[in-house]
Parts: sequence; structure tokens; C-alpha cells
Amino acid sequence: MENSEISSRTFFSTLALMHAGMVVGLVLFLSIAFYINASGGYEGNIELIVFIWVIPLVAVSGMIASILVFRAKIQKARGIEDFVSRLSAYKTALIIRWALLEGPALLAVIGYLISGEILFFSIAVMLIMILLISRPSRKKLAMDLQLSSIEKILINDPAAMIS
Repeated sequence: MENSEISSRTFFSTLALMHAGMVVGLVLFLSIAFYINASGGYEGNIELIVFIWVIPLVAVSGMIASILVFRAKIQKARGIEDFVSRLSAYKTALIIRWALLEGPALLAVIGYLISGEILFFSIAVMLIMILLISRPSRKKLAMDLQLSSIEKILINDPAAMIS
């Protein structure tokens, strides 16, 4: 299997596309849930007491885990000598971070959809905002991985082949 090289532009475009897909998917799902609840809502008979405790607990756990796991993965990535491997580790760390935010956000949207509870809507919006803030950028990558000046030049040049 051949190892194909990708440019800095392609690397960051791929990250941005993955991030945008997660955010747009959550926003669309939340919008649909809002529309359903605004037009009469789901007529399910559920016991809210469990969800009132579980969804906020899962949301807080997801936020904390996303921070701690991301920091651990970045710390490990900083020790990798090979630049391409470091970029791959960074991409993995971002995907894990986003997944740890997206899962609780999906749960909050589902809770809102079946209950109409505004708390769950608010939790979903908050998690989506945190996910938006974690948008990938060249500057964040350079800062997170503590890149050398040569590596910074590579990632800031859209045509540079980085892997």
C-alpha cells in the first residue's frame, strides 16, 4: 500500500469538515427536536426523574473527560519525534475530544425530544457551543503540540506536503 502525501491545506480541510459535520448534525437534530416539541411534542409517557439526574451527570462527565483525555493525548503526542505521527496523534486526540462532547449532546437532545424539558435543550446548546469552540486551527495545533518554527512554517503553508 502506497503512503500518499497530503498538503497542509488538505489536512486542515479534513479536520474542519469532520468538525463541521459533527456540529451541523447536532444542530439539525436539535432543530428537529425543537420543531417536534413546538408543534405538540412527543406524546410519550416517561418518568423524568431518571433523566433529570442522568443527562446533566453525563454532560458534565463528557466535558471533564474531553478535557482530561485531550490533554493526556496531546502530552503523549508532544513526545513523538516524527512530525507526521504527531499530526496523526493530534487528529486522533481531536476526534476523541469531539466524540466525548457529541455523545452527551446527543443524549441531551434525545432527552429533550422525548420530554420537552428545557433543561435538556439548554445542556445540548451548551455542549454544541463547547464543540464549536474546539474548532481546529493552525494556531491551536502549533500551540497544543508546541511546534518548532520550521514545523509552524510547514503547517502555515497550504501547499506544503506534511505527510
